Amino acid sequence: MIKIYEVIRVIDRQPIFLVEHLHRMQQSLAHYPAEHQLDLPYLKQQVETLARQHETGNFNVRIEYDLEQASYGFYAVAGVYPTPEMYRDGVVLVTFPHQRHDPNVKVYDASLRDAMDEKKAQYQAFDLLYIHDGVTSEASKSNIFFIKNNQLYTSPDEAVLKGITRMKALESADDLGIVVHKRPIMVDELADFEGAFLSGTSLHLLPINRIDQHRYRPDHPVWQALNEQFDKKIVQEVDRQDL
Repeated sequence: MIKIYEVIRVIDRQPIFLVEHLHRMQQSLAHYPAEHQLDLPYLKQQVETLARQHETGNFNVRIEYDLEQASYGFYAVAGVYPTPEMYRDGVVLVTFPHQRHDPNVKVYDASLRDAMDEKKAQYQAFDLLYIHDGVTSEASKSNIFFIKNNQLYTSPDEAVLKGITRMKALESADDLGIVVHKRPIMVDELADFEGAFLSGTSLHLLPINRIDQHRYRPDHPVWQALNEQFDKKIVQEVDRQDL
């Protein structure tokens, strides 16, 4: 069973970056036979209805498209959001040998997820950093950025799932005039960086304090500036676009 999916964060009943998520879901589906087409206005309407009717108005929406059944699923799920202490102290990652078959398609793999959950539990890690042939790529549920000399380093677009939060983080860096290097990040380089952070739907921009034995500064000024700029985008986010 193959399902294409997106997870959208809802804050105060407002789906955050909804249009961008739906367009990415459409791009993921473009990798499959042409008979699979998304009804974007319908998806948008369903997500907005879920957001309005939810008890608290703060949750995640998971949209699924089943390729075998050509059917949709919409689920209100409780988001696992970082605690204030995680934003203050950072989180721990461990490296994990894995390479996505197609980094730009978001597909659920139950057996792989079980293996990753076991590794995280073994090392009490928040997430895993994928590595392959000595090169890092992304975390299992989020993208990753590194900081050195007040500049950002992240994997090239073609090597990772182009997350919506990653896109907004890059926009925030551009707003602030922060130089971004998109290139392969070698495992051997992990000791050279001063800071690192994850970007993701539920996480927003979450600092890292350690990857394996390598330690980073969770309160790095570059992360702080980016986080403030990103938060402005969240505050300003409204359902302002047509599909």
